[in-house]
Amino acid sequence: NGVVSLNSQGRWGRLRAVHELGSEALRERPGRRLDLRRLKLDRGLPWEAANTMLAAAKPDEQGLQGFYLRPRDNAVSEPVLVLRRRAREHARAEYVLHYPHVSASGTLDGATCTAARLTDSRLIRCQGDEVGEVEEGWNFQYENSENKCIHVQRNRKCQLIDCMQGKRCFLETMLTGNILAQWELIQEALGGLNRSPLVRTTLGDGTVLVGLLLPSEAEPIFREALARREALERTRAEEEARRRDQMLHDEQAENYPEGDSDSDNSDEARGFVSVAPGGPPGGGGPGAPPHGPTGRRA
Repeated sequence: NGVVSLNSQGRWGRLRAVHELGSEALRERPGRRLDLRRLKLDRGLPWEAANTMLAAAKPDEQGLQGFYLRPRDNAVSEPVLVLRRRAREHARAEYVLHYPHVSASGTLDGATCTAARLTDSRLIRCQGDEVGEVEEGWNFQYENSENKCIHVQRNRKCQLIDCMQGKRCFLETMLTGNILAQWELIQEALGGLNRSPLVRTTLGDGTVLVGLLLPSEAEPIFREALARREALERTRAEEEARRRDQMLHDEQAENYPEGDSDSDNSDEARGFVSVAPGGPPGGGGPGAPPHGPTGRRA
């Protein structure tokens, strides 16, 4: 399946930024490190960035580039930045719509955004002092969409659990570390790449992370599987330590049988005779009866 680019190929569309909110070390053993990283995915476009993009855009012969407002029934008008897509010379003019809360799109009302479609649409072009109203609406939707779907933003009720439509930011958990070295454990707990794709992402500071995105319901399952594996490895290590100790004890008992120190290791068995201080061998020390050459007392 390969590695999926989280910044551009995920189910959220193209992301403008990925921020790391924190990390937790699950395993710290060399060669088997695993970390849980909390990521904030942001697909929105701040007002300052939108202005910079418009100022840097090449001239549009059709004169249609700029800020627009999209009228909404029973809701406030929503801002849009329209920029011409650079295409081959003499090709028909096509445009890309940029929003404060979601990724850019080349479609308008379900079809490719051409000059004719843009002109015939309900979008209202804003210029001069009118851009101030666009800025106000842009900043409001950018902030309001951080944790709310488009239905709630438009003051409607949403019956969908974890509705993603129109939501700007998402919180995800990424498992990083020595994943391939522990693939058996991970696959057993998570069921492989089908549930947790291998992804690559670049953070705002340029740091590159490669790992697995964990579904919210998978994290406690993985923690339980990891705890069981840690307990099993500790049991095996303790059994191995006891086995080594027993082998060492058996080896010492074989090399030094019980009772050797009272026989073979005694001084007499090794040819040594004790000599009292000041006397000759044989025990003739001070206080022993003196003997002459004939053995009689002198």
